Amino acid sequence: MSCVVEAAVDSLEGENRNLLPSSEFKCKKPIPFNKEASLSPINHIYSTLRTPDGTVLRRCHFRLGDFKATKKRFVFKNGNCNVTFSHIQRRKEKFLRDIFTTLVESNWRWTLFIFSMSFICSWMGFATTIGYGVRTTTEECPEAIFLMCLQSIYGVMTQAFMVGVAFAKMAYRGNCSHILQFSKFAVISQREGDLCLMFRVGDTRQSRMTGVNIRARLIHTRTTAEGEKLEHFQEELKVQIDECNPSDVFLVWPAIVFHRIDCTSPLYNLSPTSLMQDNFEIIILFEATIESTGLSTQTRTSFLNREILWGHRFDSILFYNRDYQCYDVDYSRFNETFEVETPLCSAKDIDNFLSL
Repeated sequence: MSCVVEAAVDSLEGENRNLLPSSEFKCKKPIPFNKEASLSPINHIYSTLRTPDGTVLRRCHFRLGDFKATKKRFVFKNGNCNVTFSHIQRRKEKFLRDIFTTLVESNWRWTLFIFSMSFICSWMGFATTIGYGVRTTTEECPEAIFLMCLQSIYGVMTQAFMVGVAFAKMAYRGNCSHILQFSKFAVISQREGDLCLMFRVGDTRQSRMTGVNIRARLIHTRTTAEGEKLEHFQEELKVQIDECNPSDVFLVWPAIVFHRIDCTSPLYNLSPTSLMQDNFEIIILFEATIESTGLSTQTRTSFLNREILWGHRFDSILFYNRDYQCYDVDYSRFNETFEVETPLCSAKDIDNFLSL
């Protein structure tokens, strides 16, 4: 299995060789396999890379600081999409045709400004009085009666419309990134003998969510058989929590969501070397219904390749508090990870090695 390690090192040529901790890194001799110290041949592909001075390269070397190439993300950590639209024909007309949705999605300052201006324009445009002064509307002036009725109808419709917009904005929970918490990093390690991509998600509110649905999408560059280069190709990553259905998750405490990297996974050829060299983004979509209000909510986050730690697992944060006789979630350790023995090669290389 030393050929796997040598191939990973040989692929780091030229400028990319600086991705490793030592620019003088060499691996010319085959890595010896000690049968007495190994319980399984799979240990042959664990962390045995060494520098000329004898320093062992462990999984901590394949972390955030090792990545030179960076990718501009499509989805920020707070769930906002990093996408703008330009040169749209008749853009203002399209927004005005759906003015209700436009006001709901706009900032509060614009909603309050339009709300105030609608009444000010009504008062200045009609310039009528309800009759508390010397001058009053009488039957001798039917035009004034008509204008006052028109102003009353306009005021009622405007008030009903703006109250509906305000209520929709207060009830609108399209992005619950301030409620949900995702781990800062994703990790890759073995679970039940298979490499798995894992991240953590937790609900910080006391009111629970029902009908939780979690999905993952891989955004990367792909070249077709005809030579067409697809810059932002999307592939689905099947995720789950333990053995539960990802479309109906019981999220009472923070859970670790994982994707099993097998022969059907788009990450089947992913190795620590390709993790440092490739540019891709994994977008997480979270949908649920808030139990207390019954309103649906959605949030998003993403992980770049430089935000994935190879050979790590998440630390436990759920403990039983004997003083309060309940389970306690320590969110101060939400992003804590620790190193574990993980093969420094792809899942495909592991399967090929085990099939020998």
